[in-house]
Amino acid sequence: MLKLNLSRLFNERGISQPCIYLIKHNIPRHTAQRILSGEHTHLHFTHVETLCKALVCTPNDLLEYIPDKEEGLLENHPLKALKRQSDHFNWLQKTAGIPLPELQQLINQINQQIHQKNSTEE
Repeated sequence: MLKLNLSRLFNERGISQPCIYLIKHNIPRHTAQRILSGEHTHLHFTHVETLCKALVCTPNDLLEYIPDKEEGLLENHPLKALKRQSDHFNWLQKTAGIPLPELQQLINQINQQIHQKNSTEE
């Protein structure tokens, strides 16, 4: 079964109020509430595009594949690439114990990577 898994993306992006975030990105309130509650069974491509732009991701990042117990997909089936690992990476938790000078070095490295990426896109 394919499932929309936005909670993982919101956690990774540090978005604490997902409904407000979706509304600010032009997803109607009722649609945002249905998406977040898991009641939404289909999405318009415009909403998928809006979500991808807002969360800086691809449609594959929005979806998670949860295999049925009796489903007999081959090991190399492309849907298996959408099966997510359960470990969530919490940046704040992982960096909490890093001494400030090392943390600043890490921030500088990240900023360099962002600058390089932005330079190549222009």
